[in-house]
Amino acid sequence: FGGLVIRIIVTYFSVFGAKLDHNERLFVALAWLPKATVQAAIGPLALDMANDALAGIGDEVSDDDLNILNERVVLGKQLLTIAVLSIIVTAPVGAFAIMTAGPRLLKRSRNVLRI
Repeated sequence: FGGLVIRIIVTYFSVFGAKLDHNERLFVALAWLPKATVQAAIGPLALDMANDALAGIGDEVSDDDLNILNERVVLGKQLLTIAVLSIIVTAPVGAFAIMTAGPRLLKRSRNVLRI
């Protein structure tokens, strides 16, 4: 929880030079809350690497090495489970923060930049 608070504060102050008002800076800080995109990208890698190592062993492997590889597969499954749970928890929270804070903190500008 403390990490999220620090991240919001740092994000709020990092956009100071962008000529945003207080509400806009607060919205940017909320929009940059973690939504587990990194976990989604790299979550399966540990399990894939452990499975590849287990599949690539030769016939002359010791029981200790086999146990280590099997333990790595178990750990990879646990890591993938944690990654999925973090996605399930944080993605809806981030989307809810954006959907509820946007209309309350942001105002429509009459000077729309046309490209």
